[in-house]
Amino acid sequence: MDLGRCFDLLDSANIDTLKEYYKLLKSESIASGFKMPENADHPKDKGDKVLRFLDCAVIEYMHGIIKSKKSPQFDSVRAAFIEGEKIYPNAGFHDKTHIQICIINPNCIKGIFLPRELKNEYQFV
Repeated sequence: MDLGRCFDLLDSANIDTLKEYYKLLKSESIASGFKMPENADHPKDKGDKVLRFLDCAVIEYMHGIIKSKKSPQFDSVRAAFIEGEKIYPNAGFHDKTHIQICIINPNCIKGIFLPRELKNEYQFV
């Protein structure tokens, strides 16, 4: 895949942009009486707020405004999620940290593959 024009949340400029769209969404929700969504814990995984309803709403709001202004749209979004327990005392690493990529423009997907059938006579790697 090719991320194309990526709204990359590993870039501080894009973090600042998202903060501004959050402020706009919050102002709009207050003015209209609309209740802002909230991030929430999954029933089986408490503490990390992995149900990211607010984050999703802010990103979708941003994309909606960009589209309505007929500005160049993003092809993808990339973000890091620091989740889980620290892997040792005072660590900066957590056991469920990961990066997610959302492809908006399907033309960014350059190809797909089907996994091969494993050969049992060889060691599994």
